[in-house]
Amino acid sequence: MRVAVAGTGSFAKHFIDELPAAGHEIVVLTRSHKDFLDGKKGLVEQRVTDYSSVSQLVEVLKDCDAL
Repeated sequence: MRVAVAGTGSFAKHFIDELPAAGHEIVVLTRSHKDFLDGKKGLVEQRVTDYSSVSQLVEVLKDCDAL
């Protein structure tokens, strides 16, 4: 299952670490590029987005199964 996680704060970081271990693909939505996610390539896909743009959110979430 491809799961989108909105944000990279302390709460979201738990999901970013645990969901791939459970076999899920992770898409992280973030306002700006996060260097610490570069070390998780292949496990986590980072998508920079504008949370105030509905059309942009629809686009970045279109292939995700859960949020």
